[in-house]
Amino acid sequence: MSKITLLLISLSVFQNVQAIEIKERLALLIGNSEYKGDAFLANPINDAQDLAEVLSDLQFQVSHRQNLTRAEMNSAIEEFGKNLKATKGMGIFYYAGHGMQVGGENYLIPIGGARALFKANYNLDKKTIKASNILKTLEAAKNAVNVIILDACRDNPFQKRGISRRPTPPGLQMMNAPGGSLIAYSADQGEVAFEGKNKRNSPYAASLIQQIKDNPNSSLVQLFIKVQADVSQKTGNLQEPGFYTKLTQDYCLTECPKDKSSIDLGELIQQVAHLWQPIFTVMITIGVLWLGWRWNLVGAVVTWGRYQAVPTVFEVGAKTWRPIIVVSLVISLAWFGWQQSWLNSVATWSIDSGKLIQQVAHLWQPILAVIIAIGVLWLGWRLNLVGAVVTTFVEYRAGKIERRKQAEVESELEQRKQAEFRQRPFEVGQRRQAGTVRQEKKGKIFGFDVITKNWQSIVIVTVVISLSWVGWQQSWLSSVGTWGKYLIESIERTEPVELIAGQSFRDSLQIGGYAPEMVVIPAGRFQMGDIEGGGDDDEKPVHWVNIDYEFAMGKYEVTFAEYDKFATGRKKPDDDGWGRDKRPVINVSWNDAVAYTEWLSQQTGKEYRLPTEAEWEYATKAGTETKYWWGNTASHEYANYGKDECCGGLAKGKDKWEYTAPIGSFNANQFGLYDTVGNVLEWVADGWHEDYTNAPNNGKIWKKGADKNTRVLRGGSWYGYPFNSRAAFRFGINPVNRRDYIGLRVARVILGSGGNDEKLVHRVDVKSLLRECEKHFQANRLTKGENGTALECYKRVSINDPSNAEKGLKKIEERLVTLTKRALEKVQRNKAKQYLASLGKVNPESPELAGLEEWLSRLPLYRYIDNGNGTVTDNKTGLIWLKNANCFGRQTWSKAMQRVAKLAHGQCGLRDGSKRGVWRLPTINEWKSMLDKRYKNPALSNTAGTGKWKEGNAFYGVHTNSHWSSNRRANSITDVWIVYVLDGRVNYRPKNYPRYVWPVQNR
Repeated sequence: MSKITLLLISLSVFQNVQAIEIKERLALLIGNSEYKGDAFLANPINDAQDLAEVLSDLQFQVSHRQNLTRAEMNSAIEEFGKNLKATKGMGIFYYAGHGMQVGGENYLIPIGGARALFKANYNLDKKTIKASNILKTLEAAKNAVNVIILDACRDNPFQKRGISRRPTPPGLQMMNAPGGSLIAYSADQGEVAFEGKNKRNSPYAASLIQQIKDNPNSSLVQLFIKVQADVSQKTGNLQEPGFYTKLTQDYCLTECPKDKSSIDLGELIQQVAHLWQPIFTVMITIGVLWLGWRWNLVGAVVTWGRYQAVPTVFEVGAKTWRPIIVVSLVISLAWFGWQQSWLNSVATWSIDSGKLIQQVAHLWQPILAVIIAIGVLWLGWRLNLVGAVVTTFVEYRAGKIERRKQAEVESELEQRKQAEFRQRPFEVGQRRQAGTVRQEKKGKIFGFDVITKNWQSIVIVTVVISLSWVGWQQSWLSSVGTWGKYLIESIERTEPVELIAGQSFRDSLQIGGYAPEMVVIPAGRFQMGDIEGGGDDDEKPVHWVNIDYEFAMGKYEVTFAEYDKFATGRKKPDDDGWGRDKRPVINVSWNDAVAYTEWLSQQTGKEYRLPTEAEWEYATKAGTETKYWWGNTASHEYANYGKDECCGGLAKGKDKWEYTAPIGSFNANQFGLYDTVGNVLEWVADGWHEDYTNAPNNGKIWKKGADKNTRVLRGGSWYGYPFNSRAAFRFGINPVNRRDYIGLRVARVILGSGGNDEKLVHRVDVKSLLRECEKHFQANRLTKGENGTALECYKRVSINDPSNAEKGLKKIEERLVTLTKRALEKVQRNKAKQYLASLGKVNPESPELAGLEEWLSRLPLYRYIDNGNGTVTDNKTGLIWLKNANCFGRQTWSKAMQRVAKLAHGQCGLRDGSKRGVWRLPTINEWKSMLDKRYKNPALSNTAGTGKWKEGNAFYGVHTNSHWSSNRRANSITDVWIVYVLDGRVNYRPKNYPRYVWPVQNR
């Protein structure tokens, strides 16, 4: 049984990796409607209530709340976070009501906070709920998965009051989802959501509720894609919802649907366990056959039964004791296993093991196909199965003829011998010898030599017949057939063995979602350069280029939505307020573009890169020989470009956009590529050359003689005039430059197409890159910097040299830990926060991160805290100083020591219950610690404030002149250390000279 179990476990490698199920599901739904006056919203309470009913039907533990104040919302969110932490399951947070963005932060408006919508100086931090705080609460729960749905920013103008909204962008700002989360928005960034007047639900809530009802088993990603499409369609594309996900697995709201095309490992093992009796019967049969051949057990038994020449049964038993014991053990173990239910426990263990195997079984289809092919070929060769069957049949037929002849001969011989035996007596030895002869002859007659020669093929045929019968009984064959059909379809759906020219496809990303849509560009030959005439000198000489391989080119320019998936650990490019999502990404350097293609390669396992200059022009001309793919006359009906005379944006005709246009807004060229003319200039791989003299004619990147400090841009832009949008136009710029008219389009290698030297196109010079990384590191540009950072740099190193990249990231981590500790020691709260945020980007799993965050959380807001009892605590040193710093005025050193020793509760404003002998003069080191020389009046200032001290802020009555310390000068009993508070100078003076007295005690 153990071998069968292991075989079944190995089958689990080939199961589909299905969406992940969650047992515990919680939901917090908040609907705020009862805002005062014109801010009232009718639908949110209905939206939250209806969604609560749907989720309750799906066995969610639902907390449904309506019209909450800020305190009530905070309490509900905090409680929800605690419950999630306890269950470790799925959490859904839904909010319907008013919301807004200010300064890049999203705020949800509780009941009583509607003034935030139109009052510019409203205190948002104290009157509203920061959406980012909700994300932090859910992230801290460390549960399996969280879904945050923000159905906020309802359309609600305030014309009735005669006042306008506060001067802030409409809608919400898209936020990065924390790990294991999905954030959904009812409207696109910067857009408001429709209220759904005179209807029970808003368009977004109605669609979300209906999609959950219709698709309760749908995965989360598929669910929100359907909601997005449904709302866009029903609002005429006026409201386009969005979502952002960092889910590492796909999850379902309820039980995930099983893939009927694959074999369920658990059910398979349970069926095998249920049918243990026929399986054991087959195994025992095979075992007996094999043992019978191995020790000639059958022959011995038959011989003993047919001829009793052997004196006793015990002689036969002694010769065959091994097979008898083995068979007895097999039968005993089978019976005992059935009695003790071992089979069921083995089956259960196999199912649990399968869960782990399923998680890594991404490539089960091709692996299974290869294993089956190799297995069939190997068995065919190793066992010569067909030949063995044929041989067996031939030998069987030949054996029948031989046995007939042998029987006739033996009959004649027997008659002769009987006659001869009757004529003379014979001895026992002769009788035994005669018996032996008969025994040998009978062995051949029974044909055991035929069976033993072909035992392997007999065993295989027996197993196949047995499994076929069991498969028919349990309908396995039909499921395997269905699975086989799915296998073939799956292989056809993966990257084709052969991609057809003109075909579109998208590669999947490891983080979820897809890479940019690509189009297969056919091989071909074209004239590169200014073939129409009237172009610049750098477009000449015109030359033939032979692209003898297929490659893939981005169907569209790379969008903000696609680029932002990559830019999670780096500064995202600015959209200049024109919009993100489906608009082409702008403000990206050549280095940014290359880093993006390397990230795509890492995410997809395919080779992405920037196109070469020759590939770009070939794909753009698409077989034409005119200035533009549609002809020789520029037209705003076909492309988004600028004014007729340089330079600036222009909206005209079909070109409705003064700046960038959403991708796909115009027709595609003959190769199916969009916006090859205008919109944004596109980076290509090549360095700059002044003209095409000695240019390669094979489409490869042109390295020799290239100016690496100037990279090539092609395609024109919304900003440029028509001349710059011609297919032959070239432009060069420094690779670090970022402009609002520069974007990119990616290329991808087609496997097996040969052709371009793809791996050399962006092969990084690791040594040079490491030197660049070290410069960033030494300049302290760890995670922030205008011209790159050490973090970005080492991530680029990781593509080609993971070991050095890991060392570099470790260096950054150690530097950030050191800087954080210094900031905490100096009570620099804000700096510490910045360093910790950077540390989280470099290594969110840093072993010191949690400890430093806890340290920061305990850090008081101010260094000097008024205790309210006549004392002030220095949170940096832990010392307690007298608040009334001038209680004793000026005293000699001896008098000061006496007065301070007698200080107790009730004196100098003290209400701390202190007794005599607790207070003393500070030591010189304690004085130095207090005097922070960064401030004009160090002891008088609050170090977390502005540096300007006001009377009563911490201390009062402080004199900035000299004060006594308790340290004597070692070489003289007449001199004592004094400190000048004004500038922090330390000196020593005679004890009999009066100085100021400022008592201190330990905490």
